[in-house]
Amino acid sequence: MDFEPGQQVGGLRIRNELGRGAYGVVYRAEDSLLGREVALKVLPGPAAGGSVSPELRDEALNEARLIANLNSSAIVTLYRLREADDGGWMMEMELVGGGSLEDELTEGEPLPLPRALEILRGVCTALKAAHRARVIHGDIKPANVMFDEEGAVKLADFGLARIFESGRGTIDLEGEAFGTPAYMAPEVLTGQATGIAADLWAVGVLTQQLLTGKLPFAANNMAELWNAVISGDPEPFPGTVPEPLADLVHRCLARDPADRPASASALLEELDRLAQLDRRLAPGDAVLERPTNVTADPSTFVGRQRELTELRTLLTDESSRLVTLVGPGGMGKTRISRQLCLELLDSFEGGCWFADLSDARDAGAVAQ
Repeated sequence: MDFEPGQQVGGLRIRNELGRGAYGVVYRAEDSLLGREVALKVLPGPAAGGSVSPELRDEALNEARLIANLNSSAIVTLYRLREADDGGWMMEMELVGGGSLEDELTEGEPLPLPRALEILRGVCTALKAAHRARVIHGDIKPANVMFDEEGAVKLADFGLARIFESGRGTIDLEGEAFGTPAYMAPEVLTGQATGIAADLWAVGVLTQQLLTGKLPFAANNMAELWNAVISGDPEPFPGTVPEPLADLVHRCLARDPADRPASASALLEELDRLAQLDRRLAPGDAVLERPTNVTADPSTFVGRQRELTELRTLLTDESSRLVTLVGPGGMGKTRISRQLCLELLDSFEGGCWFADLSDARDAGAVAQ
């Protein structure tokens, strides 16, 4: 089921095709009623001559249900899932316009340390939300790390994700392929029970790739990769990478899952601790002493000093319960709010937080 530019599909106007895979097509489309662009992922059904098996249809439905229950600005948002007339699925999703990490990487060339750390924190933030919802992503790799227009991480593709039982923390693979070989943990390669530790292994592989431009286990084929992961050691880091960070990454690559960080949240906390000791590891200009979900913007904040001063006065006045910024779209209300959040971290014991209500449609969504 192919769509042409200008075609109307369920209230959306197709703009252009973004990509095509073995089983489906992704389009850029416009929701004229809400005035926003979206990504429309189309999985054709049997009536359209698609080769989609019932198992793949179930996987697509499972992916949609998992994403719908995840609440994180670092995860691509699912707006709606609809069953098409041909028996396939149409997934209306957040359009992420900054490309993928795969586009940003060049073999043999490391990313600058601040950028690598920014990506690591973004991926861990997404996994923190996923693991809290008992979801194992299962396929952390550069192609699934997307960026918005400001360069912030948006974790995508939960097609292989699985949910684990509360209190158990693992799933049985029973020989099932789970992930991309270069990022698979030893327990995944050998078909053992796996859990969130496998995601953290993949984070370790990805981070070493960011910091060195190379994968931690050199291999020319699957057999060499298997042997390196099962019985070898990761490649050492160059001296340009701070030693505490190198040690933390290699702990993620511990062969025994129990020796890896306990969770994505624990990994973030360890990064914060290291940043207190080495400012090279700090997330931009963000203050680490108070909790927040806002990271320093990659661009410089210029102007608005009068407004910032007035807002600081209002927000630190105990009589102020609510301060509202009013103005036309695109005037910078969100930008100044995020900047203010970073500047006021030390003013509130619980830190400052950014809650995005742009997609909330009812009181229940606001509360969540």
